[in-house]
Amino acid sequence: MNKKNLAFVTGLSLLLGLVSLVGFKNTSVLPAKAEVIESKITVDPNNCWGGGSESYKVAAYIFDDNSHSDWTDLVTITAPNTYVELPFKIEFEARFIRLYRYNIDFSKENWEVDPTGEHYSDYGWTTTPVLNKVHDVEFENSNNLSVINIILENDNYGLNSVPNMVHQIYLPDESTWSSEEVYLTTVKENSLHHTEYSAEVELKEKDLIKLERYFDSVTETKITLDDSVSDTDLEYWDNGTNKGFDCKSKGLYILRLDYKDQTIEISKTPIPAPIPTPESKTYIYVAIIIASVTGVALVTGLVFILRKYKKNKIK
Repeated sequence: MNKKNLAFVTGLSLLLGLVSLVGFKNTSVLPAKAEVIESKITVDPNNCWGGGSESYKVAAYIFDDNSHSDWTDLVTITAPNTYVELPFKIEFEARFIRLYRYNIDFSKENWEVDPTGEHYSDYGWTTTPVLNKVHDVEFENSNNLSVINIILENDNYGLNSVPNMVHQIYLPDESTWSSEEVYLTTVKENSLHHTEYSAEVELKEKDLIKLERYFDSVTETKITLDDSVSDTDLEYWDNGTNKGFDCKSKGLYILRLDYKDQTIEISKTPIPAPIPTPESKTYIYVAIIIASVTGVALVTGLVFILRKYKKNKIK
C-alpha cells in the first residue's frame, strides 16, 4: 500500500472512530427526572369552620405511602370569606391530603418550624394553634383531575369530590337514552364569598339533565334563570326520586351551583356555527385548481382548433 492510500485509510479510521464516540455520547442513558405535579387544592367549608363568621389560616400536608411529603403555603382566610385555595407543586405521586386550620394569630415563622402545632409551648402558646384537622382525604379522584376539591361534611371530615349531573340524550330512534356524567369542575369564590361550582353543557331539544350529587336541597324556588334564558328553554321537574330539567330549546347552558345556599343560576349562549375542517378547505382548493387547469386546457385547445381551421380555410 502506497503512502497516499495509507494516509487515506488512517484518516478514514480516525473519522469513523470520532463518529462512534459522538454517537455513544448522545445515546447514553440519563436518569429520568421526577414528574412535577402543579395544581391546587380547593376547600369548600360549606357551613363548617365557622361558616364565614371568623378569620383563620389554612395549610395542607400532602403525602404518599413511601415517606414522600410536602406542605402547601400557609393561607389566610378573612371573614366573611370561606372559600380556600391552596396552590401546590410536588415531585411525587401523592396519595393523601391532611388539612390544618389554625388560629388567625399563628405566625408564619412559628408555622414553618411547627406546622402540626404540636410544640406550641416552644413559642409561648398555652394551647395548640390548630383549630381543626381534616384527616387523610384521598388525593386522587378520577372524576376531577384538574382540581383537588374538598367539600367539608363537618369540621373534621371532608370528601374529595365535586357536584355532578347526568346528561341524557335520546338515541336516533328515540327508543332509549344515552347518558354521560357532567362534573361541575370549575370551582371559584362567588360574590357571596361562597364556593361556586359550574359547568357548561350543550343541550339539544328533548335532552334531559338529571341533578345528582350535592343538589339535595335545591328546589324550583332556588333556581334563577338570567336574561339569556326564558321559561320556555328549560322545564324543571321533580318526580320525588330524581329532579332536573327537560330542554325545550338548544343552546350552550351554564349551570352555577352555590352549595352552601343550595341555589342554581343558569345562563345560555347560542351554539356557534361549525367551523369548516381543513379537509373540506383542501377539497375546495383542489376543485378550484382542477377547474382552472381544465379551463385553461379547453381554451388552449379551442384556440389551436380555430387557428388550424383558419389556416386550412386560407389554403
